[in-house]
Amino acid sequence: MEDKEKAIITDSENIIAETKNAITETESVITETESVISETESVISEAEIGEVQTAEAEGAEPLKEIPLKEKLKAMAEKYKNTWQLIKFTLVSMTAGVTELVLALVLNIILRGMNGEPFEWFIFKFNGTGQGAGTFISFLVSICVAQVIAFTINFKKTFKPETNLSFAIPAYVVMVIVFIIGLQMFFLPYLTDALNRLFGIEDLAVFSAKLIGALYAFVVTFVCSKYIIMREKKE
Repeated sequence: MEDKEKAIITDSENIIAETKNAITETESVITETESVISETESVISEAEIGEVQTAEAEGAEPLKEIPLKEKLKAMAEKYKNTWQLIKFTLVSMTAGVTELVLALVLNIILRGMNGEPFEWFIFKFNGTGQGAGTFISFLVSICVAQVIAFTINFKKTFKPETNLSFAIPAYVVMVIVFIIGLQMFFLPYLTDALNRLFGIEDLAVFSAKLIGALYAFVVTFVCSKYIIMREKKE
């Protein structure tokens, strides 16, 4: 039994290490993509400068060159929402995988705590395949995923002008009320229904977390873009 527990702990440590690597790789992909866009814009600018020089050499009226700053601003403004959504999706996938894997691993490790019903505040777990262990696995996995999502989205995705003194409390309220609160209230019932449907506890937990992650994706994007990390109107 001890060997089995040690193996589970080792697997958990490996999963955590792989998740950290995935986060780093996601940040690298975003940075590299931004670099490619910047290089492409530089090539376009150089080509236009070449056209101007050629026209001048041939005695023709030179083309009016658009300042690079205005060109970049127009391009960024035109594709801003699409680019933010792409980056937000990449970050959410990383955070979502972390949440799902961590919830599954913790639920396996804390399986012994699921024998008795567990109730606290609005959260109720009936003890049939879920209990205090499921509560802890849901809570910890949600918190870890949201910390990852907030950090990367604030720095890489939205880059808001709002400061952390507003963003952090607002994000915490959103997570507590709309993510943790609603998920922790509804997920026990959803997990119980899926457990009766599938007859496999771990599959039910995984499926319930997947549905919760999709819900969190929509809520977090809308709240982050338009409220918490919004741009100031000029």
